[in-house]
Amino acid sequence: MLLLLLMLCVRHNVPTEMARASLTSVVPHTASPIRGRIWPRLTLSAKRVANIVLNETAGLRPSSTQGSGSAEDLRNATIGMAHVVDNRKNAGMHRGVASDKVRSAERETQQYRDAQTAAAEANGSPDTTNGARNYVLDYGQKMPRWVAKMQTVRSFGPFVNQSGGGDVPRGAEVMIRILLPVQRED
Repeated sequence: MLLLLLMLCVRHNVPTEMARASLTSVVPHTASPIRGRIWPRLTLSAKRVANIVLNETAGLRPSSTQGSGSAEDLRNATIGMAHVVDNRKNAGMHRGVASDKVRSAERETQQYRDAQTAAAEANGSPDTTNGARNYVLDYGQKMPRWVAKMQTVRSFGPFVNQSGGGDVPRGAEVMIRILLPVQRED
């Protein structure tokens, strides 16, 4: 709804301050804008989705300035991952993703704000994954057997894992792949 209202304001040349005023009466928000826009409050469920996305991607950084592996590509990947996490939640699948717990120090990082933005955008936009319920961070490791029964429907990266820790080694190039089951021909 927020996106629709914003698009209408832009299309009809509504001044920014008027648009913000009209949006604040419809969409709950915090007092401070992030990246120059009104920030919608996330539901508890959307916050959990954002925290999972953060825990999966916090160490990843762009490997290029444009195109595949860029900051924009990473943003699109996190939105796709948020859709997948939400699809899993809606299907009753609660395991197989990172924890939704975030330390208080992480809440002060740009990566946290980016994950919150991704969850909000995914929550307010059509699913870009065709209902996918799986993704994999591919850094050249041996893939689990279940991945062989999947097809990549969206691919992002490569990104560089700057922090290390977790399963992905520091400095590794990482592709994020959104997966759907392979369709059998009868």
